[in-house]
Amino acid sequence: MNINDLKYFVLLADKHSFTAVANHFSITQPSVTYAIKRLEKHFGASLINRDQSHKTVTLTPAGTTLYLAAQKILAEYNFAQSEITLQTEQKITIGLPPIIATYYADQISYLLLSHHLIEHVQTLEEGSINLLDKVNLGQLDMALIGAPSEPKGLKDVKIQKINSYPFVLISADKQASDELSFKDLDNQNFILLNESFVHHAVFNELSEKYQIHPTISYQTSNLALLKNLVRQHGGMSFITPLALNDNDSDLKQINLTDPDIPTFNVYAVSRLQANPLTDEIEQLLNTLH
Repeated sequence: MNINDLKYFVLLADKHSFTAVANHFSITQPSVTYAIKRLEKHFGASLINRDQSHKTVTLTPAGTTLYLAAQKILAEYNFAQSEITLQTEQKITIGLPPIIATYYADQISYLLLSHHLIEHVQTLEEGSINLLDKVNLGQLDMALIGAPSEPKGLKDVKIQKINSYPFVLISADKQASDELSFKDLDNQNFILLNESFVHHAVFNELSEKYQIHPTISYQTSNLALLKNLVRQHGGMSFITPLALNDNDSDLKQINLTDPDIPTFNVYAVSRLQANPLTDEIEQLLNTLH
């Protein structure tokens, strides 16, 4: 049984006109007639009554039964077709840490839109450490991540550096110094991003290096919450200028003077044998600034 025959039959039952069905599907009227005859032969019953004087059709009892069933069949068929299209459509998954997403989201969206790629991209927002693990395990096609140095020990993963930014402190105290040494932060109160962010690891390494013991009052994966907690409860946070936007003018950025403070480097990491779209999107990401 041809699915198109059911489509013609259902519309014929709705329109009561062979001509209307033929015009709707851009086919000839005899094609509609043959479709109805095939259905009648298949089911062994007459499906329609023709009123030659008024050139209209009505359904027989068997036709009414088929009409109700055909509506359900076509609905299921259309649903299956849509699902299969979605499953077979070429997609690429890109991971973006919240801080990088905050800064680069508009640029990335513009690039994908202008190259007609945005409908092929799905994004995941997590910390850099988690995203890097997902790319390495093949759970993501690619990601933009932040790291103080190029990640090592990855298998079948391509790495390209996009940009570099300093680590800085932020404070709600407008009278705070413009510059500080990390070793001056002993016993300071901090609100930090949690362990899934590279900031957390760098902060701990520097604390150990300079033998200081800052107080960590709260850790979170939510960047907006972190900045609000700094505003409401004071203390400092250890982030990068990427995390700040025009709405954060009430927060003071404090630069670190130590010459050996690592930088927050943004890398594009991607699977070498990933989706064919990866190379094209990777080239676009390399134009970020």
